[in-house]
Order: sequence, then C-alpha cells, then structure tokens
Amino acid sequence: YPLCALAVSDERPVSTQSTWGKKLNDWKRQGTVSRAKVVKPKIMAGKKVSEYPTKDIPLKPLLTEKDALKWWDLPPYKGDIKWTRLNHNGICFPPPYEQHHVKILYKGEPVELNAKQEELATFYAVMLDSEWVKKKAFNINFFREFRLELKNAELEKHRHTHMTSFRDINFRPIQIWAAKQKELRRKKEKSNRTRRGRSSETAKAHRG
Repeated sequence: YPLCALAVSDERPVSTQSTWGKKLNDWKRQGTVSRAKVVKPKIMAGKKVSEYPTKDIPLKPLLTEKDALKWWDLPPYKGDIKWTRLNHNGICFPPPYEQHHVKILYKGEPVELNAKQEELATFYAVMLDSEWVKKKAFNINFFREFRLELKNAELEKHRHTHMTSFRDINFRPIQIWAAKQKELRRKKEKSNRTRRGRSSETAKAHRG
C-alpha cells in the first residue's frame, strides 16, 4: 500500500505519535516518500469464444431407466382394436363456498359478512398460528383485498367502509370454529378407519 495514504498529523506531540507516524515523518523530511502514481490498467482486446482454451470432455450417452420400454423402437401395433372411444369428464371444480355465519369482531363489535368476505376472513383466520401472518407484506396484501370486498359489497348491511384499521379486526371467533371443525373431521376419519378395520376382520373370519 502507498505510504502516502496514511493520514498522520505533524501537529501532534511526538511522544503521542505511533512508531509508524515517526517513521513517516522521517521519510517525508528525507524526501523518500513521493506521491503515488496512478497506473491505469491496459485495456486488453476482447477475445472470441473460439479463442478460449477448452478441455476434452468424453461424451457419455444418455441411458434410460433400468428395463425401461423404448416405445419408439417398437414396430407398429397390428393386433386387435383396444379401444375406439375416449370419454373425458371435464375439469373438476371445487364446490361453491358454504357460509358458516361465524362473525369476526371489529373493535369488539360483531361484523356481518357475505360469502366472499367470509371466505377471505376464514382464509386468514386458519393461518393465525402460522409464520405467514408474521410477515408484513402478507398482511398488507390480504387487507388490501379484504377491504375491497368490504367496501364494494352489493348489500348495504355487508358494506363496511368504517373498517380501516387492520389491528382492530379480531379473527379469533372463526379460528376457534375452524379448529373445532378440524377436530370433528379427525374423529370422524378415525371412527371410519376403525369401522373399516372391523369389517375387514369380520370378512376374513367368514372366509375362513
């Protein structure tokens, strides 16, 4: 590194200066320290891609899975007709949303929601214990969409333009309802598995 880049004041007492400061002052008085010259790097002419060195890498064929059928190497099928018609039942859409009519609270007061508003509120309520609700961007995006539904509702009783503070909305009633529904489904599935297991054991006993 150029020694001239060190900033050492000559006005300080000599006793308080570091060893390097003393040496630098001595060099300055002797004229052995000169201003550093800035050397500009030489601009190299660009190389073509073909001029860069390359390595000889052996080419390996792409191998198929073990015992995989190479259908493109098979002769055309000349046997019996396997099928002449294909039925397609179309795209499967989820069923329409069914309201549960559990109300959220705004500043402690219950709020009546329509189906679209309640669906969004339920979506957020079931995620209250997740990491998503701790993210600022997630909350901002949700409240933006939720407020649009609150302001643009068709019926007057579902139009809540006064709900402008996200912190004052309490989604806990819906979260509690959703947790109970989840527990009921879990118990029902467990009961069904037990019933199917007993039916299977009974059938085996009859067979022999």
